[in-house]
Amino acid sequence: MSSMLPAILAAAFLIFIVGIYTLISAMGPIMLLHPQRSTPQELKRTGEDAYPEDYSLPYELLSTRTSDGLTLRGWLIPRNPNRGTVMYLHGVGDCKSQGLRVAKLLSDNGYQVVLMDSRAHGESDGDFCTYGYLEKDDFRKVIDELERRGRMNGPLALMGISMGAAIALQTAALEPRVRGVISEASFVDLKTALLEYQYQYVRLRSRLLRWIVIRRAEQVGRFRISDVSPLRAVETIRAPLLFIHGLEDRRVAHEESEQLFANCECPKELFLVPGAHHTDVWKVAGKEYEEKLLEFLERLSDHA
Repeated sequence: MSSMLPAILAAAFLIFIVGIYTLISAMGPIMLLHPQRSTPQELKRTGEDAYPEDYSLPYELLSTRTSDGLTLRGWLIPRNPNRGTVMYLHGVGDCKSQGLRVAKLLSDNGYQVVLMDSRAHGESDGDFCTYGYLEKDDFRKVIDELERRGRMNGPLALMGISMGAAIALQTAALEPRVRGVISEASFVDLKTALLEYQYQYVRLRSRLLRWIVIRRAEQVGRFRISDVSPLRAVETIRAPLLFIHGLEDRRVAHEESEQLFANCECPKELFLVPGAHHTDVWKVAGKEYEEKLLEFLERLSDHA
């Protein structure tokens, strides 16, 4: 029996390794590409303000079809006359309701606002998100729909937070109809972001295992992680950019916005907020945050 012990241990170790690989191969893509959905209905049940009427905002339902046949759903908050249109892009795991507070600010100051659920989020179709690889085309379809409805008065600006900011930058790199972007807490590239996410929040310390997860995610999502790069996108953007980041952000370091800022040659501004974390910049900066947004948008309107 003792002579068989090494073989038994080796077999057990092999089974363990195969089991870990199988688990990671199955769960990894879900963990990275299939965020838990948040919907206005669920938020409302928890007592949050989740609909435009909660902010006394009029709205119209807005939907469009993506190139791969999904339906994206959102709200158009009209303002007539308006100084321009701002399309708000939410973060991963959030939904269009995340943008209602800023929509109220913008509407009160003369802007039409579009709030859309990204694919695989909120009330939109889809099982997987791709952090901009497909979404940049999705939001160009939303712009097409606004034009079809005759609702593209004034300059169009994109405003995004976290994943939404990354998508906004990638969209603007391809879309000349975008006249400005407000990017709050964007990552520089998806590869770095996903490696860091697995290390910090999943506690997956092995770099090899983290790479296995990424490769499986690429196979399931049918895209290359390296193709999702806001850092490359900003090189070709000529519209003005406003980068915003909290100096205490532990999810996406403020140095990433600094890299993006340094890598673009368009009119640009960087607003770093001491004491602010990943999604509380407005709360920390208060009126200064509001003034930065409105001043940036006013300059776009003045040069339209």
